[in-house]
Amino acid sequence: MLNIATEQAAENKLIIHVGGELTIESVAELRESLLEAFAEPWEKIRVDGAGITNMDFFGLQLLCSAHRTAVSRQKVLSWHNGRPASLDEVMQVSGFTRHCGCSLCPADQDCLWI
Repeated sequence: MLNIATEQAAENKLIIHVGGELTIESVAELRESLLEAFAEPWEKIRVDGAGITNMDFFGLQLLCSAHRTAVSRQKVLSWHNGRPASLDEVMQVSGFTRHCGCSLCPADQDCLWI
């Protein structure tokens, strides 16, 4: 089960708190929340993944796709309070490890993966 809550952190910033299992069974829920956030005038969207207890490849794939969407809409998608530690193992097993940001990231923007 996935728990999602949103919080307006500033006039132009939204935090999406995610808890539970971000797996193939639940990625559609987060996808809808992210699409709603991208449709609004938020300039910065931060994901708080501290409550994520389990994630699979499909969760990573959704986050990568969301990052691409954010960049294409000139929004910033980033982690709230840093990338969750639970993500490291999933990234390693899935082959999503990176030593530099993706080519889509503007020079002044941190990539979700590093």
